[in-house]
This record gives sequence, C-alpha cells and structure tokens, in this order.
Amino acid sequence: MRLLHIFVILVSGLSWTTCSLAAEHNVTLDVSTMMCGADPHNIKNALSSLAGVSKVEIYLQQKTAVVTFDDQKSTVDQMLSAMAGAGYASLVKSQN
Repeated sequence: MRLLHIFVILVSGLSWTTCSLAAEHNVTLDVSTMMCGADPHNIKNALSSLAGVSKVEIYLQQKTAVVTFDDQKSTVDQMLSAMAGAGYASLVKSQN
C-alpha cells in the first residue's frame, strides 16, 4: 500500500511538471490574400480548429491574424498548413 502511495505521488508530480512546461504564445500571421468580409470567418475557423489554439483575432484592414496558442499542443507550422488548406497564403510576421 505504501508503494502505491509513493507511485501516485510520483505520477502526480510528473503530471504537474509536464503541465507547467506548456506556455501560451502569440504569433501574428501576415495574410496577404485576405480580401473580403468572409475571409476573417474562414481564417478564424481554420485556426481555431487546431488543438491548443485558445484565441484568434483577425484584422481585415491590416491583413493579419493574431493567434494565442499552447506550444505543447500546436505549432506555427501547423497554423501555416491550416491556413494553406483553407486557401490562404500566410507568413509569420512576429512571434513571442
């Protein structure tokens, strides 16, 4: 029984450590092909469908998308692929 308690404590500690390593990041994508009023909705849907994406802000006038995401669940490359799959060319403008 004591061994089981030690095991549970160790596993709990590992889970907590793994969670603490995840961090939210922001990336701004330049979406030069965003032209009309329907594009922000389509882009938001494409990016929001990715695991780990918690927020997507679209700026039609500036032709940018700002994405807040968990770097343990998604990557910028996955975002660029999702954008391409939705028919939008995009580049990383800035990232933190």
